[in-house]
Amino acid sequence: MKTKKRRSKRLIVKDRVQKIANRYARLRDTKELGGAFCISCLQWCEFDELDGGHFIPTTSSAIRFDERNINAQCIKCNRFMGGNVRHYLKGMIRKYGQKVVDELEAREHETYKWSESELLEIEIYYKEKIAKLL
Repeated sequence: MKTKKRRSKRLIVKDRVQKIANRYARLRDTKELGGAFCISCLQWCEFDELDGGHFIPTTSSAIRFDERNINAQCIKCNRFMGGNVRHYLKGMIRKYGQKVVDELEAREHETYKWSESELLEIEIYYKEKIAKLL
């Protein structure tokens, strides 16, 4: 019988921080109207129908917590259409401009191993930003 590999505390914290960062992006994008248009397909969705979708996937560790890289995206585009990246790109250019898109794409292959203390700082940062929105 195989035994499950135990996840490190750092990885558990990283997953928790990612959920908080994604929640912040959804709240930021839905704050004024209670919902938002999906960055990819432009379909109107309520808060609970949205994910915090990433323009550059979270495997690109250096920018996984960059708030410009995380935007409200409908569940269909994010989970069932592979992020609908072609249309996500168009949404990113609309929202942030080509310069930001170029910056994020330039960092796509950078690797970075977040320390547990850095992750905890990021968690505090996003929790404070969430508190300001609520």
